[in-house]
Amino acid sequence: MAFPDLTNERNMVFAPHTYFEAISYVFTVEQGYDLIKTLTSIYRAKMFVGEFGYFGNPATDAAKYKRFALKEDENFTGSTWWQWCQAPGDPHGISWNGTQYANTSMAMIELDKNGNFTGNVNDFYLKILSRTRPIAICGKPLKLSSNSDNGTMHFEAKTATKGETVLWISDAFGEPIISGNNTELMTLKKVDGGYLAFLKVTDNYKIDVGF
Repeated sequence: MAFPDLTNERNMVFAPHTYFEAISYVFTVEQGYDLIKTLTSIYRAKMFVGEFGYFGNPATDAAKYKRFALKEDENFTGSTWWQWCQAPGDPHGISWNGTQYANTSMAMIELDKNGNFTGNVNDFYLKILSRTRPIAICGKPLKLSSNSDNGTMHFEAKTATKGETVLWISDAFGEPIISGNNTELMTLKKVDGGYLAFLKVTDNYKIDVGF
């Protein structure tokens, strides 16, 4: 069987790990993402980033994360953040020259060398990770832009039948104001950390979230 016909399976997801501008600097965040998108198309699969993360100064690396999030939103794709700790025996806690890292490690949450949560969280990254976004979409998505700095979101899609689209909205900015075209807010449910918004949608519809 010639490449790229790896399999006859058509219900397949390509889920590579990407650490561009985190571990590897061969490509930029955007170039690496576009490479994965191209390979996904070649494999005739769906795209999901199985693992990614940044390990420098969160205050400055947040800018890289925002660029990664922008590519996700543009392509309606998801990902898994890699949360790690320097637990006893974890080789990630030892540098190449054999020296030990600090007694704590911060990825999305901070853990001590025994793997225990210190109570500190990475607000720089959590703000981006928890940005407003659809988690269930009726129809075909057309446009998505989400601003993690103020919680706002604009989403467009089209559907041939009436249905329901569900949004996740962080509570970091208060209670959301939801508007749009061909949409009707049915339920706004408060959950841990934010809200789930259930909207009835039809035809070409638009949803805007503000505060």
